[in-house]
Amino acid sequence: MRSNAPSRDDAFVTRISARLTQPSSMKTEHYVNDVIPVDGNDAWELFCSAFDGDEDAVRRLLAKDPNLVHAQYWYQYPLHNAVRGNNPNVVRILLDAGAEPGRSRFMYRAWQRLLPIAQERGYTEVVSLLESALTSRYGYSPDFEPLADAIRNRDRSAVEAVVEARATLAKASDVRGNNAIHWAVMTRQLWLIDMMVELGADIDAPRADGRTPILLALHGDYWYRSGRDLPPSSIRDGSIVTGYLLAKGAKCTLSVACAIGDEERVAEILQNDPDAANRLDSTRASVLGYAAEQGHLRIVNLLLSNGADPNQPEDLATRGRSLFGASAGNHLEVARTLLEAGADPNADSDSSGCCLSISEHRHGAKGQHDDMQKLLREFGAVKQDYQMSPEEVLEAFRADAPKAIGTSGLAPSLWDCGDFDLFKEMVEAYPERVDQLGSGVLRSSHSETREAIRLLVHHGFDPNGTDWLGKAHLHTAATGGNLDVADALLGCGADIDAIEYEEGGTALAWAARKGKTEMVAFLLEKGADVNAAQGAWATPLHWTEAPNADYPRHAPDLPANSEEVAALLRDHGASR
Repeated sequence: MRSNAPSRDDAFVTRISARLTQPSSMKTEHYVNDVIPVDGNDAWELFCSAFDGDEDAVRRLLAKDPNLVHAQYWYQYPLHNAVRGNNPNVVRILLDAGAEPGRSRFMYRAWQRLLPIAQERGYTEVVSLLESALTSRYGYSPDFEPLADAIRNRDRSAVEAVVEARATLAKASDVRGNNAIHWAVMTRQLWLIDMMVELGADIDAPRADGRTPILLALHGDYWYRSGRDLPPSSIRDGSIVTGYLLAKGAKCTLSVACAIGDEERVAEILQNDPDAANRLDSTRASVLGYAAEQGHLRIVNLLLSNGADPNQPEDLATRGRSLFGASAGNHLEVARTLLEAGADPNADSDSSGCCLSISEHRHGAKGQHDDMQKLLREFGAVKQDYQMSPEEVLEAFRADAPKAIGTSGLAPSLWDCGDFDLFKEMVEAYPERVDQLGSGVLRSSHSETREAIRLLVHHGFDPNGTDWLGKAHLHTAATGGNLDVADALLGCGADIDAIEYEEGGTALAWAARKGKTEMVAFLLEKGADVNAAQGAWATPLHWTEAPNADYPRHAPDLPANSEEVAALLRDHGASR
């Protein structure tokens, strides 16, 4: 941080440093994880101030840069910390500033996660604020669920009965902002589109992530997937739904025109608004990406001639998604055009790899990826760290250790390569990198794990080190049931009762949640506090008896041995 930044103030550091850790990627004045660059240090101060309920700091930071409200890290925004800290005034400030958790990548941490967390913890005023925002923005109603269930069950008589009893639900939405037409699109029921339009549902209503029904038809939905959740008897070709929506009056926006290959419509829009070529749509996706993904070369050229930037940050892709889309579709000439226009050949997409890897993933089985990969390499594409084999990682370290140790993705991989002597050499030579070198050790369990952890700690590794929200190494070991790591950490001074601040649990609570009976018994034997937690919602016993609000992120159901774990906890004095 700059020496004169407010976040250098001693009071701020004292207030925050004990529990939250600024991610290294945010220690920059040019931080991009949403779609708009912000000062990462200011963003981090806003995260912390939201957690602490520092209203003055929140207002000051938003006045400095309103875009900070959507400074995203690990699928979360400052609003998540304000809710987690039970700070209704800060929640109100952030919502008034436009905070939209539905913008979380893949909607991982959207309203459907945030609202139950506040409800479970009994944060009554925060719950009221969130529900009010949902209602005013999307017509949210908890009473919408019976209609959504009837739609998902493809039960026409039940749908008709629900809307007959309460026709206004046709204009309501669920907690993600899906109205009945959104659900008609996801379930591909054309008759339902007709019914809901007649009942006054908005055919162009955006849901919380910005997807209108027609953009949903083009994008698909992460949580309700056509290949997994649709019955075999349903419409298989999603383009039928797109065409039907257009026929029923849905707007043919520039994104839609680019996706369906309507060059005349694209030209018409650009003639009236040339800047639209480089403007993200309501889903924070580039129009260039729509055209590139579908292989519409003429439209790609038209957009580029009107100033479209193939590297413009967009949702899921901080270096642009158009070349990635072309690579995924194996559209060779589109990719060449984008590369010649300056597209980054190493651009990637969140959780989906890079241009090289997506080409092989989609087309390698038929041997149709060679030409695309050759083209990408001609323009500078290289294998990413996470794609390297153990042999390639070892070769990189042996050939140029200083370069390899400074590469963010290689240092964590070294331990997994099985050369303990080389690992020890790197720890001793580069103690400033012990955190990165140690991350692989924390996932392992074999004869040298304990020795490796002691070596790391001797060279500066903190056995009580945490992630950005206070989840300690011991939490990770307990979650995975890794007794070797847990024992070594405790032997090096790890705090057995440390509480992480995302969900409020101890290592014992996480072991209980995941049904790790041996780990639960081990931690209890080592003196873990059987009732320690940030609140009643996070006690070890609670997590064995009822999944907490965020539990579905980790597993759909409680472990099969939950009753056994609960009995063990009760034997040691656990209470609700």
